[in-house]
Amino acid sequence: MKAMKYLVVIAALVVIGGMVADSWAQCSPGRLFRSSGKLGNNVDFDIAGSDNNGNQIGYFWDSDDANNSNSGFAPDYGARCPIELWWTERVAGSNTKRIDGVQGGTGCAGAGMGCPASKMTIVVEDYAAGGPPGVGQTAYYAAYMVDETPASGRWYDYGALDGSPNNTIIPILPFPDAVITGSSRQGASIQVNYNNLDQTNMVHTTDWTGGGLFPTEAVISEWQLVKATGTADPGRLRADGWVTIQTTPYVPGGTPNTFVVPCASTATDEYLAIGIGFNGGAFGVIDSALVGAAIPLECDPNVAQPDNPVDLNKKSGPTQIDSTPRRSGGRR
Repeated sequence: MKAMKYLVVIAALVVIGGMVADSWAQCSPGRLFRSSGKLGNNVDFDIAGSDNNGNQIGYFWDSDDANNSNSGFAPDYGARCPIELWWTERVAGSNTKRIDGVQGGTGCAGAGMGCPASKMTIVVEDYAAGGPPGVGQTAYYAAYMVDETPASGRWYDYGALDGSPNNTIIPILPFPDAVITGSSRQGASIQVNYNNLDQTNMVHTTDWTGGGLFPTEAVISEWQLVKATGTADPGRLRADGWVTIQTTPYVPGGTPNTFVVPCASTATDEYLAIGIGFNGGAFGVIDSALVGAAIPLECDPNVAQPDNPVDLNKKSGPTQIDSTPRRSGGRR
């Protein structure tokens, strides 16, 4: 009787093990994902303004469930299929890139890689010119999503993003900044009102099956307000001291929100920036690797970008915290 129970348990484990193995099955044969080449429409990407010096961060996943397939997230974004294997120069020495990779190909079939069921999302992030750590600067990103086209030479065809005609060039753009619209004191703290900016121009899709485009919210789940504490902007890499303190569900057109800055101490400054939470389907939210330009907050008694302080002791009008390089560092 005991032997029979053991056999049943072993059989169950074999079945479960098989299910796990199947859920992480590699694409076989390999599946081409490409935006330009000799066949079909061509879309290239203008990376002017970004660093473009080998510091790009790129990763992708099954749009419906990143559990099923992904190239790796934090802390090793894209480790299962490094970006240099598929984010390639269209013309040597130019400011244009293209997507050209093979799911399940050499270097892109690591343990846990899996194979997308029907849709695939790609994100590329980069520092501004000057590269990491990006202190006092912004960062750049773009996101791309398509459904599969197995009958095509490109299983995931990024060659007609946004319904674009052949030979289109799409830019990679800066991360969003917070737009400060007002402020008020609440005892030892300060409430700051801000707007989350629309991200439609950052997201590029093609719904081949439906004959249109996927909505931006199919790619972006939320804006993420992140904070760092110290005497200097830590740079653009989220892992270098940035902590998410507030999330706002993404809605087209942008949306307002508020946050409360604790002002119990003036020994250090608080820095705020915006990160992006991408839609991983059943997996949940996927955090961007980088964050946008830092906004220094001084509780004694100003909140300011270094060259344009905003007095928090009186109401302020709309203030755009832009993404141009600015002085960062300790207290003034």
